[in-house]
Amino acid sequence: MIDRVLVHRHGHSALLLTVVSLVAWSSWYLLAGPRHPYGDLSNGVYTDHFSHMNTARLFTHAGIDIWTKPLQSSVVPLSPAQMAVLPPDMTSQAGQQYPVFTVPGWPADKPFVSSWAAYPRFHPPGDMVLTAPVALLYSFTGLSFSGANRLLVLSFLVLAHISLFVLLKSGISIPARPIGFLVLFVVYLEMIHWSLEGFYEAALIAPLVLCGLCLEQRRGLQAIALFALAAALHFRAYFFAPLAVYGAYIVVRDRQWRTWSRQDYGLAGVASVLCAISLGVFSLITPWLREVPATNPVSVTVAHPDAPAIATLLLVAAVVAVVFAYARSWLDMALLGWLTVSAVLLQQTWEWDVLTILAWLALPIGASAARRYGLVRDARAVAVIFLGMFVFKNMTLLDPSWLQKVFQELH
Repeated sequence: MIDRVLVHRHGHSALLLTVVSLVAWSSWYLLAGPRHPYGDLSNGVYTDHFSHMNTARLFTHAGIDIWTKPLQSSVVPLSPAQMAVLPPDMTSQAGQQYPVFTVPGWPADKPFVSSWAAYPRFHPPGDMVLTAPVALLYSFTGLSFSGANRLLVLSFLVLAHISLFVLLKSGISIPARPIGFLVLFVVYLEMIHWSLEGFYEAALIAPLVLCGLCLEQRRGLQAIALFALAAALHFRAYFFAPLAVYGAYIVVRDRQWRTWSRQDYGLAGVASVLCAISLGVFSLITPWLREVPATNPVSVTVAHPDAPAIATLLLVAAVVAVVFAYARSWLDMALLGWLTVSAVLLQQTWEWDVLTILAWLALPIGASAARRYGLVRDARAVAVIFLGMFVFKNMTLLDPSWLQKVFQELH
């Protein structure tokens, strides 16, 4: 389906740039990258990658309890004797910051460790699917904890470059004005940065952009299926719920089911299953979401909302909405409105969450707004950068100071 959706003529250039980038970053990571057992660029600050992997391992023991109970309720604390024989890269001396547990039947040298173990897992099953290959290697071979973490980071780099290829192939690489270069620069660096820190969220960009391309071609079923895939990978895909709604509208308005083939009905079934899984797991974790500490500066769900911050968000959103209305870019208006509502309802926001909304910058601009293409693209950039810095507190969008760590490692 990807080959049929991506029709840009510069496919060979996109593939070449993607491969060169992947080889360059993977080589740097393997030859001069971080040496902390966690394997993240910040040397022990970030933990999502091995938490995903160990959740995949724990799922075979605890089942859906990983979404209904604290993770630590499904594991057993290590005894002093077990602590004494931990592998060197899992000890506090090596930088281990979290309690280490075991599960009956697990090898003594392959214990369970995860951040946020006092809560259920706040991710859909997609994270376990993405990390399952490394989880299997870690569980059943001599692969060490630090080796598994490095493989996880490398796999996330691969996923980020799949999204990069989609971005380049879809046309974001050929900007009509200088701001287009800034857009590509920001998106690329953010994908690389957070992949090196052990976050897989860059993987969402590919299905969301492809979803937008399908909508442009009025392929409603395919758009819904791609959104369902993104939603099964990460709940932050819900930021783009208007895409799925629009896809359903296209299907109903054009009565597209009348021409569906057997494969199309199969795709509809797969999309339904993915949606059911994502929404089902989300319903399981919902009671726990208000238990986590609030980090969102514009949340209205906290005891004392920050009224000036919320007013600032609404003012900027209103100005951008006027631009979209003037350009007759109605889907962008819907996305902006939904993102604004989502922003004030979230309990937590984190810097890496911005990766998901970066997909907005590469979505096709509707035919009704084609005459004001540059204006719409610029308004999107303003909205994404503002949300990223003000709501998600991501200062690296316009200040990629993390690159200093790369050059420091080279020395």
